[in-house]
Amino acid sequence: MAKLFKDVPHALATAGRRLRRAVDAPRRPGAPLMIGTPRPSVVATAGARAPLPGLVSPGRALLLAIAVLASMVLLAGWAGAGGFGEPLSLLVGCLLLMVVLLTTTLLVLDRIGCWLSQRFDILCQAAAAWDSSDALELAQLLGEDSVGRLPWGLRRAALALDRLTLALHLARQAFVAIAEHGDTWESWVGRDGRLRWVSRSVLAITGYSPAECLAMADYPYPLIHPEDHERFERMRAGESGAGDELRVRTRSGETRQVRLSWRWVRGESGEELGLRLSVVDLGRRPAQPRPLPRASESLPEPTAGPLGHWEWSLDEDSLSWSDEIYPIFGLDPREFRVSYPAMLERIFPEDRPRVVAALVSALNGDAPYRVEHRILCSDGTVRHVLKEGRTERDADGAPRRLYGIVQDITDSGQARQALSRINRLYAVLCEVNKAMVGERDPQALFGRVCRIIVDHGDLQLAWIGTADAEGAWLAPAAVAGMAAGCVRDRRFSLADAGAGSEPGVEALLSGATRVHQDLAAEEAGQPWRQRAAEWGLRSLVALPLRQDGEVVACLVVHSWQAGYFSADMIQLLEALADDVSFALQALAQERRRRQAENELQRLHTEFEVRVAERTRALQAANGELEAFSYSVSHDLRAPLRRIDGFSRLLQEQHGGQLSAVGHDYLGRIRRSSQRMGQLIDDLLKLSQIGRQALQPAEVCLSTLAAAVLEELRQAEPGRALEVHIESGLQVRADARLMRIVLENLLGNAWKFSAGRPGARVRFGRDERDGERVLYVLDNGAGFDERYVDRLFKPFQRLHSASEFEGTGIGLATVQRIILRHGGRIWAEGRVGEGATFFFMLP
Repeated sequence: MAKLFKDVPHALATAGRRLRRAVDAPRRPGAPLMIGTPRPSVVATAGARAPLPGLVSPGRALLLAIAVLASMVLLAGWAGAGGFGEPLSLLVGCLLLMVVLLTTTLLVLDRIGCWLSQRFDILCQAAAAWDSSDALELAQLLGEDSVGRLPWGLRRAALALDRLTLALHLARQAFVAIAEHGDTWESWVGRDGRLRWVSRSVLAITGYSPAECLAMADYPYPLIHPEDHERFERMRAGESGAGDELRVRTRSGETRQVRLSWRWVRGESGEELGLRLSVVDLGRRPAQPRPLPRASESLPEPTAGPLGHWEWSLDEDSLSWSDEIYPIFGLDPREFRVSYPAMLERIFPEDRPRVVAALVSALNGDAPYRVEHRILCSDGTVRHVLKEGRTERDADGAPRRLYGIVQDITDSGQARQALSRINRLYAVLCEVNKAMVGERDPQALFGRVCRIIVDHGDLQLAWIGTADAEGAWLAPAAVAGMAAGCVRDRRFSLADAGAGSEPGVEALLSGATRVHQDLAAEEAGQPWRQRAAEWGLRSLVALPLRQDGEVVACLVVHSWQAGYFSADMIQLLEALADDVSFALQALAQERRRRQAENELQRLHTEFEVRVAERTRALQAANGELEAFSYSVSHDLRAPLRRIDGFSRLLQEQHGGQLSAVGHDYLGRIRRSSQRMGQLIDDLLKLSQIGRQALQPAEVCLSTLAAAVLEELRQAEPGRALEVHIESGLQVRADARLMRIVLENLLGNAWKFSAGRPGARVRFGRDERDGERVLYVLDNGAGFDERYVDRLFKPFQRLHSASEFEGTGIGLATVQRIILRHGGRIWAEGRVGEGATFFFMLP
């Protein structure tokens, strides 16, 4: 007993774990959790679907285990009541109560889960049947269940709604087709006075579109002439009316006379549904058909070709022709028996539906019988005829017989047909020109051109061929049309060109248009002719396509009809080929332009790389130049200073011990060292000019020139010199560098005019070739113009140092400064007459 009592908590824990595992067990995707087993009736009704997994068997096993444990607890409680005392009996009673409650809860949950799983299973099957369009059949199987009837009812409602929607759509289409037929301007105005619908004929009569009319708040008053508004009010006050004439105003301000009919439309219960208005433009009203006489009456004389009479008795189902009709059809009246089926056999196949429709319309009284069509004569030729007729009816309005005329209008029909073909080719030209604007690839352009020719030109085949890279074969690059299989995936040899070769090859090699009006009548034998005959192609035109003056492709168009291409059509096709050639030329130029841009970009990138390399080299050279300048400034100046210093001390302290020749030597040494120092200073200045950054600003050169000349006067107060400085010489430049320019130019003028009687210096400006030029003029020693190119080179002097002192660096420095500012400098002069230095700044 003690052991059994100890095992009670362990048994309860084990039962709880089993319940948790059962609840948390993984389920099949889409399957609901079920506690209990579905009823067999539901499973049978659900068809072949297996019952959903649940906790039916484990749950009942668990309940059985709990019942056993409860019995054991009761036994333990009885034993406790006898030997374990009162508290244990109380505990056993509580545990027994908990077991009973837990058992009841599990049973209730089991039943609820079973019911929910059955309904969910039925609903899932109905939804699956709905998706597979089999909902009605399965819903009948599930009809005993309320949940199963739900999708079935929804499906029936959806199908009924679809049928009503389709019927409404068809009724609307029929209404629009009837209302839009003809030239009558129809409209519907609702009870509230707002326009509900208007036919497209309103645009042809008034110039206003249906959308604009629907936007009018007081339609149709804006369209009716103001003077007829009151009349319209009186007219619409009645129940209905017909034949009343009014005036309308078009968008362009024109007044047109129309005939108005109106009627109030009412429903079955008499309520007003709206007002229907019908307007006929009297200016556009078709003329009444000319009455046709009976067969025995005289008919008009033919005006465009032979004319004959015909009569068809519907009561006897007999068709009779006059003798004039047989020659029109190319028939012998002795061999041909006239009947309606035989007559239909002679009508061109493509025209038969239109002829039958016109005949049915005439019999129904919808329209007079008038139709143009083609006929096939016995000799295989095609002719155009015009048929007109009148319907005779009995007292009940039923048709009894038709009679009328047939007239040969082949000449005028062929003219209209030729005009229609030319118009179609004009449409092809227009569409091709549009395509040329948007296409940037020759292959895509070829494809669009071929499709446009077939779609808009009513031709059966169009293809563009190009030669391969070796120039040995012609292959189609683009093909379109119903007979595209005639040339697709084929190649034509360019080596066997000659008489009878493929027309595209001839056009490509000769550069001329090739025309074949009837391939069937020409000599057969070539494979391309046989293949064209297999596809029913009778005529073709092959045209060359050029680029850069050379033939690069060919355009070939085919027709099923012999003699299809007239001279005017061939001319239009040649114009089309010229347009395509122009597009090829434009695309080639665009391609070359892109290649040039790519090459320019490559060169630009390469140039940037080179500039970067040169920049690095220049930076290295500048670094070396700076090192050299440092060396010149320190290493070379120090010995020169020592030479000049010791020479001066030798002259001052020991001059008495030296002879005149010694003093002359010392003077030369000092002057040479001083000149060397000046050369070093000038070289440093020259090298620094190229490295220093410009600081442009507004500079008055007149003021700078006056300051420089004042310094020169202070250095030589006794000099007699006439100076003229023009005022207002303003430039934008680096003020420090411009001072160096003026110091060198004015210094040279001061130096080279020394000792000259009447010496003068002038600084001003002049106009040369429409540009402002500044100049420094003197009447000094001048120079030989043969050596003018040596003036601006470093260390190049045209005068000896004994005549005029200097280093030969000044003018080179001036030129470098002017060039750094983007200007230029030049000189003019004569020996003994002076010199003029011109410079120009941007």
